[in-house]
Amino acid sequence: MINMINFFKNWWRIRKFCAALKQGNEDLARKIIRDAKLSESQLSLTEKLYRDKLKLTYNLNQKNKTIKQLKEELETTVRELDQLNSLTEVSTNNQFCLLPEKQLIDFIWEQFKLIECDTGLLQCTGIHQEIFEDIERSLADFIEGEFKNQRSRSKNNFESMLAEAIEDLNSLKEGKDPSYSYFFSPHVYLIRYFLENVYCAYLAWFLIYQSGFLPTHLNILDIAAGPGTVAYGLDLFLQSSHLLIQLPPVQVAYYSLEKRDTFQYRGLQFWRKYSEQKVNATNAYFRFDTADLFDEKADFQKIPKDFFDFIVISHCWFYDVKTRNSAYLKYKQIFKSSLKPGGYVLLIIQDKKLWKINNLKCCEDAVQEQELVEEMLLEMDLNLVWYKYLNSTPQRATMKGSEFARFAKSNLFTQKYLGKLMKEYLGVKYNSHYTLDDYVILASPN
Repeated sequence: MINMINFFKNWWRIRKFCAALKQGNEDLARKIIRDAKLSESQLSLTEKLYRDKLKLTYNLNQKNKTIKQLKEELETTVRELDQLNSLTEVSTNNQFCLLPEKQLIDFIWEQFKLIECDTGLLQCTGIHQEIFEDIERSLADFIEGEFKNQRSRSKNNFESMLAEAIEDLNSLKEGKDPSYSYFFSPHVYLIRYFLENVYCAYLAWFLIYQSGFLPTHLNILDIAAGPGTVAYGLDLFLQSSHLLIQLPPVQVAYYSLEKRDTFQYRGLQFWRKYSEQKVNATNAYFRFDTADLFDEKADFQKIPKDFFDFIVISHCWFYDVKTRNSAYLKYKQIFKSSLKPGGYVLLIIQDKKLWKINNLKCCEDAVQEQELVEEMLLEMDLNLVWYKYLNSTPQRATMKGSEFARFAKSNLFTQKYLGKLMKEYLGVKYNSHYTLDDYVILASPN
């Protein structure tokens, strides 16, 4: 009986699919295939052929876009080099941008073991060990010092305060949004997620540099900035660059918009301990705005107008539909008022969250993936410039726990200093590695 019901369901779906194609309604045809894949139904030959056609069309369009972009970049570079001769900067959007250096680009691709699996998926299993091991060691020492001071005051209070912060952040595993409101929330975040997100931000800034869009005078608005993950990613990328090539002076004005002042404070504390002590310290100016996106009384008018080269939203995405729609409305207002002409919006969102907020499971369909990215941008009045899905594995579908553990052990860089803190303070049983599973999206306003 069940087989008969499934037969008629499939028959009716295929009939609707063929009717949609005859009527030229490709949106409906794509939706029918998407729903069929979601329900794990067997596709008909016609549907498979149409799905393959979509993939081929997508790949062809992406290659044509890439060829066009490369031709335009080459023509621009040749023209600018003729004009500037021996200068090491190229003028774009009425400001000076760093000229991408082949030596640095090749170095990053080699160090991070980057592999372009397709036009959207970029696998990364490597790291610049010298840079990341140094910051990880410093961060572990910083956290240990913070814990030692607090524990000396009261061991019982220390343990209970740490436990409530851990429980709050663990809600991420259940698909919920943490409050980040506890005393040790910044510390638990710094141990558990900070350097992985810095790792992703590093590569995001590298991809922007590789595209020729990174100005020498860089104004950044970081929405829901946390402890300044985006600034640290840029700082580490510039550190790598200084070790290899002679960069023109880079000046950064960083505006942190963050609800939790404790995150801002801990991030600045560590910045002063780590980044400002470097020989080639990043010339960065910080401004802190402790404001809640959802507070009706919050005054966003004080954010500079038409000022920012980049507005960044990293991992500030919500499962709850009402909250997410409210956030999108605020984001659009800030983009419109504060992004300078020719500026960009940089978005970083975890893979599972992008698919889950659309009630879908992550799959290998590159066409559907780009549709999800463009639909999200459409809700914020943005146009896609490019996106990359950064993943430690060569596939979009998530590996099972035991399979990924074996893969990580053989291929990924271990967090040996923070890993000890995770086991000692957070109760983590396994070895922690630097991993990636994020979409990095560069967009421009409509």
